Amino acid sequence: MTRLMALALPMLFVSGASLAGGASYAGNWPLTVSDSQYTNGTYCLEVNNNGLAYLVIDGETLYGTYRLLDGQILVTNETQGGEGQNDGLVFVAKAKNGNIGNGVYDDVADGEALDSGKVAFGTKGGC
Repeated sequence: MTRLMALALPMLFVSGASLAGGASYAGNWPLTVSDSQYTNGTYCLEVNNNGLAYLVIDGETLYGTYRLLDGQILVTNETQGGEGQNDGLVFVAKAKNGNIGNGVYDDVADGEALDSGKVAFGTKGGC
């Protein structure tokens, strides 16, 4: 029984990440970063119902995950840092009824914020 619970809990977590109140966030979303020192621009984020997130920046696809938490979406994508370390691009925005709104962006390397700004999501299917 304990083994079954250990297998079932991660599956519930992933399903809950992709659906909130029956609304699906799966698809592609244009996102625009502004007020950033290095990352201003419009990019494409694709999320699926398995909690995976793919961010396309300058023709490069960055892999990551997303979670829905209390009316917000949290997206993290891994990128290569300047000295071989991993960096993380983090986006947090409002998410309600299958729509994603405005929020914040942060580029984290070695536990520190390197760059930050605002993020605005466009209409689902827009990229």
